[in-house]
Amino acid sequence: MQQASFVSPTDIEIAEIDPTAVIADWLAGLFARPVSIEAIHSFDSGADAAMLDLLDNEDAFRPGVAAIRAALTGGTPEELTRRLGMEFTLLFEGAGGPNPAAPYASAYLDERGRLFQEATAEMEELLRRHDLRVASESGEPADHLAIELATLAHLRRLGEANRADAARL
Repeated sequence: MQQASFVSPTDIEIAEIDPTAVIADWLAGLFARPVSIEAIHSFDSGADAAMLDLLDNEDAFRPGVAAIRAALTGGTPEELTRRLGMEFTLLFEGAGGPNPAAPYASAYLDERGRLFQEATAEMEELLRRHDLRVASESGEPADHLAIELATLAHLRRLGEANRADAARL
């Protein structure tokens, strides 16, 4: 059984056939963990910078690209890593702040916002159907946004036979 894993932007070929898969993989990496110093450097002159340039050519992505670029200004790479790491923690891990956003589908799809409910079970079943599993070191349930995005990218690469499951995600 394969592990659903996250693909770093350096592993993505931007000219890949399915742009949705490339973008989903890239976003999975962004939502998987707080930004690292290596990622900060990549946004400056690496694969992440190239992805932003690519997305900036599409009207729908332009505001998001501008927001990412604005967040990456105003400090050294070390300062940006600390600041963005704190923002990630406040937003996704609920360590405080007025507006946390759980990265789990079950938090939004369950009537009472309970985690590890039907959305988690459905995602686990989808992974099983495609002979995938969440990497044990991830420590996240199957309905985590990054895992769903990585799975979407994988299914899009598999082609037409998997389009129904990809569309569901």
